[in-house]
Amino acid sequence: YYATSNTLAGTISTSSRKQVTVGNDDGRVPWGQLSAGEKAARTTQQTFNFGVILAGALGLAAVSYYLYIDVFSSDSKTRHFNRAVDRIRADPRALDLLGSGQTISAFGEPTASKWSRNRPIA
Repeated sequence: YYATSNTLAGTISTSSRKQVTVGNDDGRVPWGQLSAGEKAARTTQQTFNFGVILAGALGLAAVSYYLYIDVFSSDSKTRHFNRAVDRIRADPRALDLLGSGQTISAFGEPTASKWSRNRPIA
């Protein structure tokens, strides 16, 4: 016995195909061959997929915005702290009191987080 098909290559017969649902639609059946219920299922699936992509893009934008505002912006707390430390290391009066600028360490505010506590910001 040989596997044969009565349809042309690349076309799908509407009588022998499985019904398209939200869970099994892979996009192979052309839009014109779908029933109203199948069109609703495909639209629901595509809308959900678009929503997931949109939510991911909005999440990425929000994280990028807050990272820029809190770390990289010229007005961020981190930049102010680093500028203050640089000014202290460059001030001759501070160097007379504290020693070489290379030995001056700045750790910021005390925190309960071991990760934050054990790394110097400047």
